[in-house]
Amino acid sequence: MKKLLFVLFWFVCFSFCLTANAFAEGFHKPVILVASFTHDHSFSNQEANQLRTATLNWLRDGRIIIKDAATAQEVSEEIRRQIMNAQSAEEIMSISEVRNQNVDYILMGGFNTLVVDQKQEEYTNYKKEKVVKTYWQASLNYSYTLLSVKDGTVTYSYASSSSNRDNDSHDKARAGIFSHGCVFPFGFYDAIAPLQADLVESDYVIEKDKLKTCYVKLGSDHGVHSGTELQVFKVTYIAGQEVLEPIGYMEITDVVAPGLSKCKMRKRNSGKDILKAIKENLKVQLTNPDARPLQVKVIGSIPGFFS
Repeated sequence: MKKLLFVLFWFVCFSFCLTANAFAEGFHKPVILVASFTHDHSFSNQEANQLRTATLNWLRDGRIIIKDAATAQEVSEEIRRQIMNAQSAEEIMSISEVRNQNVDYILMGGFNTLVVDQKQEEYTNYKKEKVVKTYWQASLNYSYTLLSVKDGTVTYSYASSSSNRDNDSHDKARAGIFSHGCVFPFGFYDAIAPLQADLVESDYVIEKDKLKTCYVKLGSDHGVHSGTELQVFKVTYIAGQEVLEPIGYMEITDVVAPGLSKCKMRKRNSGKDILKAIKENLKVQLTNPDARPLQVKVIGSIPGFFS
């Protein structure tokens, strides 16, 4: 009997390792080749290059790999010239060598209509006097298009505007646009590198009847880092379909292994609700060993923690 239990114990441990490794190996970090960003005549080529560089700094996320066609050494000079001179998705995909660059996606963009306006705002100061304040606000429209190299289709597109306010001068408001760059929404990452994994329903810490810390099966192999935000879900079934019911939020504090990270709770009641769901799930697993553990999804990153 002892021998049988020993064999079963190691079989479970081995199965867990296989599952964890399979998840880690199954996640592919997409490679993005950044092509040209077109611009209109409201700013110079030098300013456009500065804006492009600042914008690419927003793409320093561990879930993706960026190759800049303007600087990547593995891109030949002729292919670089063709890619950087392309003005449309059709032109990009017509370059035969694009599919031989070992990339998954091509990113193109456009900066348009930079406008700086002088504006005024009125407010009441501590003396209850009305004050009129003048400031300058720069606004820029921009757009992104992400193309799949595999079939040339548009995987993701986005259009928005960026603004910068300065109380001193027109030129400072304008310069701030170029130094800040244009951000990428989280939907951009979720379209090409969605991450979902199990919450480890053991080795957690409880404090004052609330979950304080726990572990999730996401780690360095998946590009997560300290500050990565997670949403937690309970797996339920409705009409035979699996449904993820949101129950709270967490934040990764330490990446401890290729497929494991430690987390703390975020937002009020998350610790209480998640702990309750863990306990309920463990009871279900006593009669149904195949019941899925709680799930987590990456939903964002705290600015300043990009890899």
